[in-house]
Amino acid sequence: MNRRGPVTIMPAGTATSGARPRPSRMGAGKADRRVTRDRGPARSFPSLAPMRIRTAELADAASLIELWTAAGLKFRPGQVSAELAAVLDRDPDLVLIAEDTGGVAAAVLGTFDGRRGWVNRLATRPGRRGQGHASAVLAELERRLAAKGCRKVNLLIEPDNNQVTGFYRQHGYTEDQLTFMEKWLHPDLPPE
Repeated sequence: MNRRGPVTIMPAGTATSGARPRPSRMGAGKADRRVTRDRGPARSFPSLAPMRIRTAELADAASLIELWTAAGLKFRPGQVSAELAAVLDRDPDLVLIAEDTGGVAAAVLGTFDGRRGWVNRLATRPGRRGQGHASAVLAELERRLAAKGCRKVNLLIEPDNNQVTGFYRQHGYTEDQLTFMEKWLHPDLPPE
C-alpha cells in the first residue's frame, strides 16, 4: 500500500521541518501559504489560513456527504460509504481531504486505472471558496498520480456545473469534444 502522510499548508514564512520551498507556478505572493510534506519541496497557494491535506478514511464518509451536498454535487448519499470503501481499497492515497481551523474545507475523490487518472467530486465548502483549498487538493492529487506513472488526468463536468471550467483551465486543463456514453450494470439502482 502506498499511503502518503498528511500534507500541511502553513502561511508563508512559517518554519517547517526541513521542507524546501520552491517558486509557485500559480503566481502566489507573500500572503500565500506553502504546502509541505515530510520530504520534498513546498508549493504555494493563495489563502487566508493554514490547512492540512490528508488521505481520507472510511470514517470520513459522513463528512464527505455533507461537503458534497453543501457544494451542490450530484451523487447518491446512500452509496458513498460503499464507493469510498472500494476506492480506498484500490487507491488509498488518492482520496484527499483539506482541513483548516473550521474543519473539512475541500475534498477530491481521485482514481487511477493504470492508464489515466480521474478527478471526481472535487468540492470546496461554499464559505471557503477562493482561498486555495481546491487548488491545493488538486495539485496534491496530480502529484500523487504522477508518482504512480499517470501521464494524463481526466474529469467530467455536468452541464449545470459548467461555471467550474474556468477553475480547471487555470490549472492547465483543456476541453476535448467527446461523446460520453454509459451503461448501468445494475439497472435496479436509481440514476444519479
